[in-house]
Amino acid sequence: MEIYLLRHPKILSPKGICYGFTDFEATASQEEVDKIKTYLPNEFITYSSPLVRCKKLAKSFSSDPILDSDLKEMNFGEWENRYWSDIPKEEVELWTSDIVNKIVPGGESFLQVKARTENFLKRLGDKTYLVVTHSGVIRTFLNIFTGVPLENSFRFKIEFLSLTKITQTDEGIHVHYVNKI
Repeated sequence: MEIYLLRHPKILSPKGICYGFTDFEATASQEEVDKIKTYLPNEFITYSSPLVRCKKLAKSFSSDPILDSDLKEMNFGEWENRYWSDIPKEEVELWTSDIVNKIVPGGESFLQVKARTENFLKRLGDKTYLVVTHSGVIRTFLNIFTGVPLENSFRFKIEFLSLTKITQTDEGIHVHYVNKI
């Protein structure tokens, strides 16, 4: 199995906004799309988060990408679309004290994002896939395939429009990261 994980472009929103499920617009240039295509094989199945910042990019690679809600970013619940500076500091500190297990008020935990990712993976076969998604979801893929603990997955710098290739064979797992498309 080969999975190419592509993070969406930089969103068009005010700086400092907390977003996960919030459906912000994002656009990649044709030059960026063409460059990404140079890293992809000729044939693959395209999956995408249904959020517009991913779906729009996925349509650059497939006229009919498969939209899957399990690929959405973490749900920040009551914090969605609020400035981080407006969220009570105590709430943020409580969440960051155990970012893997703590549930954002009205949202979900990082562990729940991982469970969604595992659910998605169960539906894949031994084929080649392009998955257009979000940094949190990409971190859970890396946790699942490399064993890096979830709490350490934030050390991975997942840039906008970065591409992570995961290859799983009988010989093992190989991860290749292309930053700065």
